[in-house]
Amino acid sequence: SLTSPERVQSLAVTRLDGRTPVPQAQSVAAYARHGGSLAVYLSAGEPERLAEELRQGGVSEDTPVLLAHKVGWPEQSMAWATLATLAQIARERGLSRQTVFLVLPGEKEAPASRLYAEDFSHGYRK
Repeated sequence: SLTSPERVQSLAVTRLDGRTPVPQAQSVAAYARHGGSLAVYLSAGEPERLAEELRQGGVSEDTPVLLAHKVGWPEQSMAWATLATLAQIARERGLSRQTVFLVLPGEKEAPASRLYAEDFSHGYRK
């Protein structure tokens, strides 16, 4: 889940800086400080630096991270990690390109959605 009730309601898409700079206010660490979900692309070649920027942004070591490699391709693969194991798993799997890191703070200890609760009304149900 990219969002979770009462906990995470936003998603930012960003990347590490490299040959093309990223404005400081749009860095991985800056977006991580907001506490929302992150999709980080063009950063698989430096998983240790990615993990460090997430830490600088206040992401906890036990935050779930999905490593999604070559999504939509026949050789697609996905692996769960935490911030603590992100770099290790990326290196073990040889993920250096075509990988999106989904940093999902809402995956841990999220309250259940009320959307489908019997007593919850909305536009399609009174």
